[in-house]
Amino acid sequence: MSKLKIITIVGDSLSMVRSGKEIFNFYQDTYPFLLQELLWIDNYLVVLRSRIRNNVLTESLKENLEEDVLFNNSRYVVLHLGIVDCAPRAFSLMQERILYVFSQTSVLKYFSRLAWWFQSRYRRFFTKYFPKTYVSEEEFREKFSFIVREIKNKAKPKKVFVINIADTNDKNKLKSFNFEKNILNYNKIIEDLVAGNKDFCELIDLYSQTKNKKEFLWEDGIHLMKGAHDYLAQTLCEKIKKEEQLNQ
Repeated sequence: MSKLKIITIVGDSLSMVRSGKEIFNFYQDTYPFLLQELLWIDNYLVVLRSRIRNNVLTESLKENLEEDVLFNNSRYVVLHLGIVDCAPRAFSLMQERILYVFSQTSVLKYFSRLAWWFQSRYRRFFTKYFPKTYVSEEEFREKFSFIVREIKNKAKPKKVFVINIADTNDKNKLKSFNFEKNILNYNKIIEDLVAGNKDFCELIDLYSQTKNKKEFLWEDGIHLMKGAHDYLAQTLCEKIKKEEQLNQ
């Protein structure tokens, strides 16, 4: 048997199993599994290294980059990041952590619940007049560029496929001020990065697919329905096979 060809996927919860009041899917419904099914006969191994709430500044991404990608001999790498970074927030990460600590104490948990209720009720006001994201555009550009550069110089896969940020639904656009603008701005950063590394990176335009097919999104307007997972798996499969043919 020939050596396994590794495809590593690094992302957030969009590439993972997700369950909740509105969302439930099996691993078999996700594009990493579907891609593995499409390519198993060609001796590929899809390695999923995504994490919930992952953004380009998380310590877990920084700490695990070497183990996850740089030294696992990946033939191809898929980067699927951005929605956690760009989504409008009523609270900063530090404020969220403080409220979480409050929620764990009997004396302050009521205050924590009240704060979360208040920001949910008036989310558009807060996101309009006190705009926050977990990662600024400047930080996103700098860190994403660093990740691509590290992969290019150290991992040296044949290609990095970068999936841009999906569109969101009208409910989220109404609830959070400038949600769509944020997605477009951060996607422009991704597109510029890919264009600057076109010999090494290739863009997969999930935004256009979800813009035209709202049924690709769950009711939360963030996570992906099976149709979107099917699209990503099929698109990645086709691009990988095309890349293999070009390198024969």
